[in-house]
Amino acid sequence: MDRVFKSTLGKEENQELLEWFLTLTLKREMKIIKYLRNELPINTIREKTRVVDLLVEVGKNELLHIELNNNMSGEYGKTVQKRNFMYATNDYSHILERGDDYSMSCDMLSIDLSYGLGLSKQLYEYYYVENAKGDKYVEDFVILVVNMDMADWLWYNGTIEEQGEIKHLRMLNAAKKELISMSKGDIMMSKLADEIITLNENTQFRRFMSAEKEAKMWENTERSLARKAGLAEGREEGLKKGLKKGIKEGIKEGIKEGIKEGKNLERLNIIETMTKNGISIEEISKMINISVIDIEDLLNKNTIENKD
Repeated sequence: MDRVFKSTLGKEENQELLEWFLTLTLKREMKIIKYLRNELPINTIREKTRVVDLLVEVGKNELLHIELNNNMSGEYGKTVQKRNFMYATNDYSHILERGDDYSMSCDMLSIDLSYGLGLSKQLYEYYYVENAKGDKYVEDFVILVVNMDMADWLWYNGTIEEQGEIKHLRMLNAAKKELISMSKGDIMMSKLADEIITLNENTQFRRFMSAEKEAKMWENTERSLARKAGLAEGREEGLKKGLKKGIKEGIKEGIKEGIKEGKNLERLNIIETMTKNGISIEEISKMINISVIDIEDLLNKNTIENKD
């Protein structure tokens, strides 16, 4: 849907089509004054190029920012939502900077056309910057989320009236046969259908947006997010287990060393008693089954410790 929208409705030569699409979506007549640069400014050398899907001016100091989202499910969806909000607020701030002061009027509408929201969300949901009591922090900044999952569901399960209201949305994800059927008798829908069919029959476009590649892209993104979360959780868990294991191993080694030291002390006492009674080290070695070298080491070590 993302590239279909940008490659058809996003082209300046198709301005009339975009105005028609926006008029049906917002239920008010929309006229585009001009297309704006959709590449956001880079403020530091570490930032990557950031491009919004579509940015147009539809009135004096009235900005329309559009983002297309193919997958808004799970953690990835939350990340995209934050990114879209950042893009919209960036656009909003740059429009305000055109004026001489901050008292100027500026209307900002950010539209997110999103798949992956499921059927728990309404077809159209408006969001505002406001507190719990409904008092708006700014009056002229609005976000509209269009639930494309709900649009598809209404196309197959809704009333004839509901199907008519979302037909233009459904076209972005429809196959050729369906596009031809749904656009009959409507000039603007026929124009959009022709644009989409031509695009989908383009060999390079089909190759670039193959289902396999797109699925792989989502899979890689989800895997990347999961890996980051897993690494953080794994490090924390690893530290806990490592500490616990270290304590356990330390106690175990301490006991082992204690037993060893105890045995050596016992052996030393026996050896010293035997040497005092005139028994040679060689004879002691045979009697207690310890090598002569080990006996000498025990005696030497005890001598050194006593001197200390």
